[in-house]
Amino acid sequence: MTLASSHSAQGAALQLAPANATTPAPETPAPTTAQPATTAQPATTWAPVLAPGSAPWVGVFAVGLALVLATLAGRALWRALPMRRATRARARHATPLLLSALALAYALWALGVLLSPHPQVAALTQGGLLVASLAAAWPMLRDVVAGLVLRGSASCSVGDVIRVGDVEGRVLAMGLRTLQIQTPTGEQALVPYRAVTQDVVVRTPTDEASAHPFHAGLPSGLSPAEATARVERAVTESHWAALSRPPRVTLSGADTLEITVFALSPAHALEVERAVREALAAPPEPR
Repeated sequence: MTLASSHSAQGAALQLAPANATTPAPETPAPTTAQPATTAQPATTWAPVLAPGSAPWVGVFAVGLALVLATLAGRALWRALPMRRATRARARHATPLLLSALALAYALWALGVLLSPHPQVAALTQGGLLVASLAAAWPMLRDVVAGLVLRGSASCSVGDVIRVGDVEGRVLAMGLRTLQIQTPTGEQALVPYRAVTQDVVVRTPTDEASAHPFHAGLPSGLSPAEATARVERAVTESHWAALSRPPRVTLSGADTLEITVFALSPAHALEVERAVREALAAPPEPR
């Protein structure tokens, strides 16, 4: 009886043990806060960009040196090439403008290369340099543009007599930025094209020459041929004679010359006549 009760008690204990035993709860990992991914920020120092041994400086220096050598070689070749004097003069006047444009283009490109790690700084620097260059060159650019408009409109040409403000004379040349005018006193005035476009211009074209006939005595000791040569020389040296119309000289009678000169305007015909009379009255040249 006692043995049976002890076995039953042990069986009951074995059946109750799992019900009353406490098992440890599984460990859950502690929540972690996700950190945002950080991207590498560009270096704020300018040392890697402006270091003399860096690759951008090498390329910029090589291109600059090549441009300088090409410019020197081009100038030497330009001097050696045969060309007309007027063409060479126009090229000489245009060379500073072309070199300035080339230097500006090189500076803008060099800034873009050297400041490539800083695109915003590069854009601001290039924009500031471009604006400053245009502001400094605006008077010159305005003259160039005005000269192109003046040539395109054919409102003025070489040989015309014009008056711009207080300057009056014959147009000798039309340069890149200025109009070269020879005054009656023989002086040469350079008038910027912007003054021509902004002021009232009085123009006498060469194809509207005014004929001016008169008579003059044949000086003693001069043959008609020598007198004609003097008349032609005086007309050529006159500022107001139309060079496109040579003078006409005929012998009327024994000692009278009939002379017809062509002035650029009727107002200056008497000045051409006075120059011819002075040439005829001059003493004979020694032989």
